[in-house]
Amino acid sequence: MFAMLHLGDRYQPAQMLTFNVHLPAARYDTPEKLASWYSGSLERLRTLPGVTHAEVTSALPYSDDAWLDELQIENRAYIPGKSPTALRLLVSAGYFDAFHIPLASGMTSGRRFSPSDDLHSQPVAIVSREFALHNFPGESPLGHRIRMGGAGINQTQWMTIVGVVEETNYSLWERSRPAAVYMNAAQLPPIGMTYSIITDGDPLTIAPAVRKALTVLDLTLPLDGVETYAQFMHEELTGMFYVAAMLGFDALIALLLAAIGIFGVMANLVGERTREIGVRLAMGARREDVLRMILRRAGWLTGAGVCIGLSLAFGLARMVANLLYQVRPDDPVVFGAITAAIAGIALLASWLPARRAAHIDPIRALRDE
Repeated sequence: MFAMLHLGDRYQPAQMLTFNVHLPAARYDTPEKLASWYSGSLERLRTLPGVTHAEVTSALPYSDDAWLDELQIENRAYIPGKSPTALRLLVSAGYFDAFHIPLASGMTSGRRFSPSDDLHSQPVAIVSREFALHNFPGESPLGHRIRMGGAGINQTQWMTIVGVVEETNYSLWERSRPAAVYMNAAQLPPIGMTYSIITDGDPLTIAPAVRKALTVLDLTLPLDGVETYAQFMHEELTGMFYVAAMLGFDALIALLLAAIGIFGVMANLVGERTREIGVRLAMGARREDVLRMILRRAGWLTGAGVCIGLSLAFGLARMVANLLYQVRPDDPVVFGAITAAIAGIALLASWLPARRAAHIDPIRALRDE
């Protein structure tokens, strides 16, 4: 669970300021006005002291905000519901540098977006390695044309593929990385985007300067969710941490109840065998032998319970394997540690009844019977 907090470490989360901007449709009613806002705002933000990158994107890595959409490939049949799908992402030209997403290695990878890609140039797209391997096996995707959206539904223009980049995970919970199509926000400017500003220090200290810089362009425009990327990741995991804490608390209660139950069973066993133990001691048995006898009995019962529990745990772990991050459903370290802990607690709970059995006075035991 705690490993998930470090998923975005490669993106310098503690040095990245993020916020959302939604442009009013009444005032930004043309692609030219939208594109002008994004180019102007990014230009101003990049000149702020301490800012190394300022970019926009429709979805941050691990945000679960990326939109999985149908796509069409030119000169290939389109069958609604059975056509290829890919994550639909809008980014600024410097997004790949800011988020350390390199061009794909080992294949003809083309180029990234350039400043010349704008509203008046041929629409272009960059695809992920998975997209290229799945849709263009054995050939280069460069030069082919695609468009996002089903027939008449949020459909884009035909875009020429100009580059292939390595995979990036946009889901916090899914291990698989669906194919992705990156479109240039300068060519298809949307009404709202997420800004990511990378600094060489504490990003929260430049938040007032960011607000001031954007106020010059639009005095009434609010900035939503101003926080660091590290804070964003922590908030995304808050619910899961609560669930994990509750499950851990429930597990501790279950372990305590199990220990009490084992203690009660062994205490009852000693009570039922008091006469037998007295006879054994009267016949010369050592108290150590009695102690081992009771603990051996507890060990057999514990072993049977652990074997049954492990078989059920293996099956359950495979059922919830998708919820486990960086933990195999059959991880020997995890199962070994838990088994050792349960066995230790079970034997510890059996120790007091066993010790009591070893100190029974044989004369009193026989007289009581």
